[in-house]
Amino acid sequence: MQFQRQRMRCDGGSFRLSESELYSSTTAEGVEFFPENGHPECGIWQMQKNTITMFVAEIIGTAVLLFIGCMGSIGGLGSAPPPPLQPALTFGLTVNLIIMMIGHISGAHLNPAITIGAVIMGLKSIPTGVIYILGQFIGAIGGYGILKMITPAELFNDGNPNSTVGVCMTVVHPGISNVQALLVEMFCTSCLLCAFCAACDPRCAHLSDSGALKFGLSVTTLSFAAGPYTGCSMNPARTFGPAFWNNAWKDHWMITPAELFNDGNPNSTVGVCMTVVHPGISNWQALLIEVFCTSCLLCAFCAACDPRCAHLSDSGALKFGLSIATLSFAAGPYTGCSMNPVRTFGPAFWNNAWKDHWIYWVGPISGALLGTYAYHLLFAEKRQSKKESNDKKLNNSVSSLEAKV
Repeated sequence: MQFQRQRMRCDGGSFRLSESELYSSTTAEGVEFFPENGHPECGIWQMQKNTITMFVAEIIGTAVLLFIGCMGSIGGLGSAPPPPLQPALTFGLTVNLIIMMIGHISGAHLNPAITIGAVIMGLKSIPTGVIYILGQFIGAIGGYGILKMITPAELFNDGNPNSTVGVCMTVVHPGISNVQALLVEMFCTSCLLCAFCAACDPRCAHLSDSGALKFGLSVTTLSFAAGPYTGCSMNPARTFGPAFWNNAWKDHWMITPAELFNDGNPNSTVGVCMTVVHPGISNWQALLIEVFCTSCLLCAFCAACDPRCAHLSDSGALKFGLSIATLSFAAGPYTGCSMNPVRTFGPAFWNNAWKDHWIYWVGPISGALLGTYAYHLLFAEKRQSKKESNDKKLNNSVSSLEAKV
């Protein structure tokens, strides 16, 4: 299969990778790139080269996903059930591990939804896609089965020996209707597929940051958010393995009720996801916190855009995500650490709660101005005028010609 992978060069050009470098149409971390004509070169109805090898890789990868991911959900070996953080991180980082293991062989789809997306985008032919999906279901059955085999039956539970729900089962919350659960799964899976398509876009081919880590943390993020609703499967194979071994098919085919839409305290007077000032903090202190946090974020943004950082090839998305997480951990208890008027406006609009709302507009906007201007005044390199730049280029060209003569 011939793909045009664009890489940045000093002269702005690009080059075509060899067939061996494009084995299975993937990079070393499983990032595939769209074919030029939108269809696999072998034809949409023909089996692609190395399909059997990729089939075996998908079986192994999905088995590892279920084996390690579900192992992180077992609570019978500890003194208490694993916290929600543990399964989400375990599954997300397992995805990272598997992409490192087999990403360069099959793309490490591990998920029929990803494979369907790859077929639609022309990365995989239909017969190869079917083989991929078959391998994923076989791997899911095998991985969960191995976990059951190595774990004593009396310990194979989620920390509650009397639980009627099998280990690692994705189940709909009792207060969620099937239609609402379906919408949650659709939204989370569509986010994951958008990330996959973006990673395969030739305009991202110059990026050399870790696709494995980005995908793993994306899965973790979605699992954190939607796990309490449906288990956040996003993957029919991941759900099929535990359902097969537990013979539990309830709601397997798959807008939150008002009584569940709270922060864990049904009597709370604060709307979900509202950014509110701590009662012990004055408005001016809250304003200064928002100004400071937003200015830090804008300094980081200006640094990322600085030409002196152009040689860096690490992940901008990951750096910004962790920067926001750091600031939110630190300042969240004070003001909710908005740093974004729009992020505060949405919940305020639907909850009709505007107390201290001005802080979340004045603070981030002032912080943006402070951070940006401070960076440019203190650290930015002086830019040459257009005339000076043209004169310099002309002098360099003349010098080059004279040297050749």
